[in-house]
Amino acid sequence: MEALVRSGALDKLGARRAVLWQAIGAALQTADQAARNADAGMLDLFGEVVEETTTDPYAEFTQVRDWTDKERLLGEKETLGLYVTGHPIDEYEPELSRLVSRKLVDIQPQRGRTQKMAGLVVDLRIKKTKKGDNLCILTLDDRSARMEMTLFGDTYEASRHLINKDVVLVIEGEVAPDDYNGGVRVRGQSVMNVTQARARHASRLEICCDQASLTPKRLRQLSDCLASTRQAADKLPLAVRFRSTDAEGDLLLGDAWHPEPSDDQIIALKEIFGNPAVRLVWPDN
Repeated sequence: MEALVRSGALDKLGARRAVLWQAIGAALQTADQAARNADAGMLDLFGEVVEETTTDPYAEFTQVRDWTDKERLLGEKETLGLYVTGHPIDEYEPELSRLVSRKLVDIQPQRGRTQKMAGLVVDLRIKKTKKGDNLCILTLDDRSARMEMTLFGDTYEASRHLINKDVVLVIEGEVAPDDYNGGVRVRGQSVMNVTQARARHASRLEICCDQASLTPKRLRQLSDCLASTRQAADKLPLAVRFRSTDAEGDLLLGDAWHPEPSDDQIIALKEIFGNPAVRLVWPDN
């Protein structure tokens, strides 16, 4: 059942995948009880006739937070081996447009100058140089094109903990003509993942709430949520955009409340306050 929901095979039932996921336990329990009743001979007065009802079977699950694009696509990849309803980089498009000036398809050689490029890692290979050092050849995909990049020696060793397939990276390096295949070759000089890029370039993480939603319970949940990343190296200021009946303003929280702007941390905050309430703020917002 879990695999069917995550793959999208049950989308035609009408409910969102997050709702279907939450309803699995109740659905199995109901089916088990129906089977027990049938085995015991407890049938409806009209035999096989099932009474029609307008009751929504998912009513108690509709308030669950919807899955992000990343969660939805990860479910498809892990169950089917491919992405069906989109591309993992789609979710990051608004952010990447602030971090890089060009799509991969528009990258042109510029000798002596570095350029920033971003994309999903779809392939990587590790090789040895003649000196015995490691080098990494990885391929980025941003839906406009695929581009192969090489990370040598110290650059690779400094960033190897960031590099995996199916992660989005921002790489800065020099782009030169490749006379062998007529394309371009890229020598990477620095690598950032999405969390690092947000921490370095975004202004803050913002939570929008009002008097009714900013309860003592939610404040405790917020504190517990941030506790796991208080020792993180990459953080962002956190602001609460608070609305009361007669005023609105930004409350900038202290350093101890600064979160790591990772996908997991942002999703955890959305679990508490709801998807629309949590957003990244950039310098030109």
